[in-house]
Amino acid sequence: MLISYRLNQKHQYYVQGDWHMLEGHNSELLFVGNSRTYKHVDPIFLDSALHTTSEVIAQDGQTIDFIWVKFREYTKVNSAPKEIYVQTDHFTLFLHDKLYGIQNISPYFFMKRIDLSDLSTKGGYHSYYTYLPMMAMKFEYIRKMILDDTLKNYSFKKNRGAELVDQEWSGDWQNTPEVTFDPEHPCLRFIDSFFNYCKTNNVKLNFIFPPMSAPSLKNIKASDRIEQVIAKKSVKYGYPAHYRNYTDTTLYNDSTLFYNHMHMNRRGVKVFMHQLLSDPEIFTSFRQLTDITGSNTQ
Repeated sequence: MLISYRLNQKHQYYVQGDWHMLEGHNSELLFVGNSRTYKHVDPIFLDSALHTTSEVIAQDGQTIDFIWVKFREYTKVNSAPKEIYVQTDHFTLFLHDKLYGIQNISPYFFMKRIDLSDLSTKGGYHSYYTYLPMMAMKFEYIRKMILDDTLKNYSFKKNRGAELVDQEWSGDWQNTPEVTFDPEHPCLRFIDSFFNYCKTNNVKLNFIFPPMSAPSLKNIKASDRIEQVIAKKSVKYGYPAHYRNYTDTTLYNDSTLFYNHMHMNRRGVKVFMHQLLSDPEIFTSFRQLTDITGSNTQ
């Protein structure tokens, strides 16, 4: 009863625990992904430049299957956007074997408030979460729910799903792990889900590889195969889709733009937003009245 009451009050108690607060946003421009999306995209900046309504639908540390589920839930209570941009990189194109960050979504298991059946097959899920979801929650989240201690900084109205960071770089600029991409990975079926949705609803579909530090790129393997996968699926569905890789060893060979190898700070986000606006292949639904600098042309 406490969970149902608190959720019905439309409060947010945990990082990106906003699934019950997505209704009626009806944004025209959506970015979908994990922290490499919600920490890299500034919807308010894009709204000002493109004269539209944009939003980030994301979940920390999650992969393409989880990201699709949240996007699907968003579409149930909102009109179709004009364009979507799906984070498609080595950090979304795999699958967690176990539920990751379960405390952020566990209240939604209660009485199957939200359809999370696709996630219930993962390790760490127990059938009793349907009746006792607090068993999956850490004490700090239970306290927030009981005391109505909301995480206001994550509200849609304040930042439209983004979380920009002011932190400076710390660490070894040259030390990066090796990561590869498997073009046969079963997670790629969720790319098909985005194709199906966009084709059915006539939504412009874009897949993007957000920036990362220049040194880290030398250990990112098989990036070109992601573009090949998207191209094949575009042919399969007879529906156009763009894949854009925004990694740039010259533009992003600057530690002052990042706070770690995978995430930019606010200064880096500004560079990335201007990079996006300078790309004539994207935001085509919104460029009729706006030039690439964001000023009105009429």
